[in-house]
Amino acid sequence: TTHAVYWSTMLMALELPLPQTIFAHGWWTVNGEKMSKSRGNVVDPNAIIDEFGTDAFRYFLLREVPFGQDGDFSRAALIGRINTELANDLGNLLNRTLTLIERFSGGKVPEPEPGFGTEVDNVLQHTAHRLKDTVQTYLNNVEFNRALEAIWGLVQQGNQYIDKMAPWVLARKPETRSRLNSVLYNAAETLRFLAIFLYPFMPQTAEEMKRQLGLIVN
Repeated sequence: TTHAVYWSTMLMALELPLPQTIFAHGWWTVNGEKMSKSRGNVVDPNAIIDEFGTDAFRYFLLREVPFGQDGDFSRAALIGRINTELANDLGNLLNRTLTLIERFSGGKVPEPEPGFGTEVDNVLQHTAHRLKDTVQTYLNNVEFNRALEAIWGLVQQGNQYIDKMAPWVLARKPETRSRLNSVLYNAAETLRFLAIFLYPFMPQTAEEMKRQLGLIVN
């Protein structure tokens, strides 16, 4: 409240319009306890960033607790999300897609087979295209955790798509080569969409994804 009054006074002094809405985050505890210097449990954000990186820290804070509500911080929860969601889900999708493209398409995203798509292809593409409106709605409502939850739905669907399509099996037969190209294209296209959606939350990660996909050149 004190900060809001201060900035309102400054804006009025400068004859600038006052904000119609002010957003405020909740309180963070540590392992269920209030932060206190006497207890020695104050979290140093700079130390966390040095150890885990800015993007991982941002992701955890925005994903762990609905914005505006109180939340609890713990290293175990942070590491859990990094290992499970960032590494096992997103990292796995990126690494396996790039490896498959390198192995079966010479490191270049192939063209998909024209005018053909299975139901699984169509569901993946529909999810990716529909996600834009879903994420935008959540961002407009300051529901960052739900936006990330929706994005991770596409991450998981991308991994499931590769498992179902089994491109390593398609590569064994010349007659399924065009199907293989479509699977690799769809996997890469899914990552392109994810890089766009993740940029507001993890800009460095999104830029690195785009670089590895060949969408930007150093």
